Amino acid sequence: MTRIIVDTDIGDDVDDVLALTFALLCPHLDIKAITTVTPWADKRSKIVKHCLKLIGKTDIPVGSGIELPMRGLSDEELAKMTTEKRLNQYAAIPREEREREEERVNAAELIIQMVERYPQDISIAAIGPLSNIALALRLRPSIASKIRSIALMGGEVQVHRQEHNITWDPEAAEVVLTSGIPLFFGTWSVTRQLILSPEDCRIIENGNAELGAFLGDCIKRWWPSKGSKPGPVMYDLAPLAWCFDRSYFETRPMHLRVETSGKLTRGMTIASDQTPNAEVTTGMKSEALHQLFMETVSD
Repeated sequence: MTRIIVDTDIGDDVDDVLALTFALLCPHLDIKAITTVTPWADKRSKIVKHCLKLIGKTDIPVGSGIELPMRGLSDEELAKMTTEKRLNQYAAIPREEREREEERVNAAELIIQMVERYPQDISIAAIGPLSNIALALRLRPSIASKIRSIALMGGEVQVHRQEHNITWDPEAAEVVLTSGIPLFFGTWSVTRQLILSPEDCRIIENGNAELGAFLGDCIKRWWPSKGSKPGPVMYDLAPLAWCFDRSYFETRPMHLRVETSGKLTRGMTIASDQTPNAEVTTGMKSEALHQLFMETVSD
């Protein structure tokens, strides 16, 4: 089994809760900690804890992390990015769990603790912005040599596009990109190939008793905000699958940096011909991954 830390912005796009459920049920992954990032991190942690309760893995520690990017946000950006309409799945957990007061565990400190406990034998699956990981690296630079790898969903190199997980905190992404840690980038244009149909959603909802009902509720609460998506797009499955079976992906070694200063290009992922610092997706066996996901989550 592969030891991992999952760092997530669960609660907005529904692929996080679905991907986390997959990871918790996957026999190839041994999750040692889960950390949450972006606004309302404490509420996001409560969604995580509800998942753990339903799956019977409440022994996994959960840390709440950074709510704003490293450079902060303007008032206009803050108003746009912190509307609670984004946290659409929080209401899917029981009221008593939402209202329960709990001791806050610091996400960056939890990451450091787990890396120190399992040096060179733990990876990080990052399915949200990289703020927590960057802070952990700033607080304890020595852990960079002890992290086996970081597999993340983020960035885009095939089309000119600002991808959310990188654009939310470009400075944090730069910290990770320059850390020397082995990196895997599941990019937007590749990971968006894995889509759940309405029938898939019904199968998930009707399986696994309470867990299925909860996931079905999360999907329904997310559905009005899906825009043009035909169903949940499982971007976040890619870094989790990479952690235990790289044969699902075609990749190229690339040198990546993140634009941190451009007015129109801030947050864009830029590839160059310098010494590679990341494995970047160029293709994915989406049908095989779809089958693996459905078998794992709906059985």
